[in-house]
Amino acid sequence: MLVRSVALVILLATQVRAVDSDFRAGLWEGTIEHGKGIERIVLLLTISVQGRDGSNATASAVARIDSGSGICGSNKAEIEPNRVSLECIAIRDLPEAESATGHFEGYFSPRSNLVTGTWRGQPIQLTRPPQANSTTSGDWVAEGGGNTCVLRFFDRGLSRLSGGGRVTIDIYSKEGAVFGKLIGANLSSGPERRLSLGWVDTDKNMFLGKLGADNDETTGLWQGRDFLCGTPDHKVTFRRARSSL
Repeated sequence: MLVRSVALVILLATQVRAVDSDFRAGLWEGTIEHGKGIERIVLLLTISVQGRDGSNATASAVARIDSGSGICGSNKAEIEPNRVSLECIAIRDLPEAESATGHFEGYFSPRSNLVTGTWRGQPIQLTRPPQANSTTSGDWVAEGGGNTCVLRFFDRGLSRLSGGGRVTIDIYSKEGAVFGKLIGANLSSGPERRLSLGWVDTDKNMFLGKLGADNDETTGLWQGRDFLCGTPDHKVTFRRARSSL
């Protein structure tokens, strides 16, 4: 009974830490009806925060939108406690790229599960996309080196934004944070069930791990040097918690 009680306390603590993530960040999706049919819109909002432990904390946001016309983005999205606004410009210099541009403005609901706004002047509502199957659903949380890292897996066919990655990561500490960063991922289908994560910023960050038999944790080596989410020898364990989304 004591062992079960201790395990429950640990699980609840993990769930609370996952909720520390910024509810505005990450992936959102919705649709707009046109005369020619229904257009699917996917918004990726990545929020960076400096000085989280002080009264002068500052936040900035990068946005990407995938619509039926293509992909556009903004590196200077205006972010407020319950509002985001941006001029989405073409990502690539192609003749048809301009058709993907437009203005987006949205307001977050008090329960943090709905964005109501406009895209190119048309009303739209965005909700969280479905997470991946039961093997990887939920929040996956690891801690170490003063950082907390939270992984969220989404359906592979979500959009062209995610490609084959379909995973976002939140990385936060007392000093700063990045919420809703899209990264690449691959989960092997063989008996080993190995999970690899990777992305590039100032250095190559990579995690190579293996899912446990109960699908509730994955342990491996963290090879990136930008930050650490595990022990000093770069051993990291992500444990599944109830999703905070």
